[in-house]
Amino acid sequence: MLSNYPPGVTGNEPEINGPEWEGTVERACEQGADLNIVGQEVASLINAYVTSQYDELVEKRLLRAIKYEGRPFILSTDCPFYDTVDAVIYDGMLRWECPLCGYEHEEDPPEPAWDEDY
Repeated sequence: MLSNYPPGVTGNEPEINGPEWEGTVERACEQGADLNIVGQEVASLINAYVTSQYDELVEKRLLRAIKYEGRPFILSTDCPFYDTVDAVIYDGMLRWECPLCGYEHEEDPPEPAWDEDY
């Protein structure tokens, strides 16, 4: 059978075929993580700096705020995240990413995964 896919691509890959299930699940992360702790003003300026494509004026304001508030510090601990997250099932595995520390989780889903809430 002829296909428009490049060699080695079947079309059954999750990125092409889509997940077996997608929805929201309630999960706790609890992974060992290094969390950057900053004040609200510094956090909003970091966001502005990144979304403004590294604007020089925003960078100067960010550096001044860091100097004023004190350096952000890294807290090494278990990630405290517990909430509802978006999740998918690919190849029989439930996958979700922690929005706090960024850890990508992969676990066995309850059976049958697509008929139950998590």
